[in-house]
Amino acid sequence: MPRAHGRNAALTFVASFALSIAACEGASPQPLPDAGHDAGSSDAGDAASDAALDLDAGNDGATDDAMTDPCALGCPTGTYDVDDNPLTGTCGCEYACTFVSASDPFDATFTDENCDGGDGLVEQCVYVSTSQGLDVQSGTRTQPMQTITAALQQAQANLVPYVCVSGEVYTETYAVPSGIAVFGSFDHQDPDFTFRRKAGVTTTVNGSTLP
Repeated sequence: MPRAHGRNAALTFVASFALSIAACEGASPQPLPDAGHDAGSSDAGDAASDAALDLDAGNDGATDDAMTDPCALGCPTGTYDVDDNPLTGTCGCEYACTFVSASDPFDATFTDENCDGGDGLVEQCVYVSTSQGLDVQSGTRTQPMQTITAALQQAQANLVPYVCVSGEVYTETYAVPSGIAVFGSFDHQDPDFTFRRKAGVTTTVNGSTLP
């Protein structure tokens, strides 16, 4: 992230950085076998038969579920549920995405490589919106903070690696602690996924970063 030094310098984040037993009746009488041996063999056979029946029943149940409920096995291939709404998309999975990597670093093409809803690790940000946030809030996507300064303090206190800033204008001077990075270009008004990072969204900070 570029930094500008000096009060009133403009720092602009530009969009550069997606589960039978068969009975034999009428046979000639035979001597009775040893009772213990007979019971043991019968029990073992019954147990094996019961286990086989249980396994068949389980497989049949899974097959029946899949046939009667196409959503029993989860999201269709290439789709994900990122809005927690069972009514959107197919089987509640409204987000089309191709999984590439679990790491998903922030990048200049805004590619969602881990299919969590946005570029970068969505759950590893403290979010900021100067118009919708409050510094007493937790900093999640649904409860953003209002200033970058407070968000940096929240990130440092909770070992969160990123501060993710909305595409708005900020006027403040702040210091970025070691181990934390600040990224802009987040659309806090995206109708499908709040704070989705994307092209065309610019974050501007009128101020400076302290050394």
